[in-house]
Amino acid sequence: MIDEEKRKKLMEIIDQLDKTNKSSNKWKQIISENRDKFEEIKKSIKLKQLELKNLVVQKQIGEISQEKFNIEIKALQNELTNLEFEIYKLRLKHHWYVKDE
Repeated sequence: MIDEEKRKKLMEIIDQLDKTNKSSNKWKQIISENRDKFEEIKKSIKLKQLELKNLVVQKQIGEISQEKFNIEIKALQNELTNLEFEIYKLRLKHHWYVKDE
């Protein structure tokens, strides 16, 4: 009985790993099919991250007020969230059009 339980758990782990591998392969496929879009989003994310870093530095050295910092950081965070959402939408769009194998 114990051996049967171990075998069942092992099969569950193997199934989960197989699903993870398929998901990874699909993600690679999505990226390759949308390479230009991903590169554009990736570049935009890097620029926004640099702007965020510069904003923090400006605040630390007292170049900008707390009020201006709060406004600009919220705007940058919203822009970064939107960019991340664009990646999510590409993945979700692909999920709906491709059947699981």
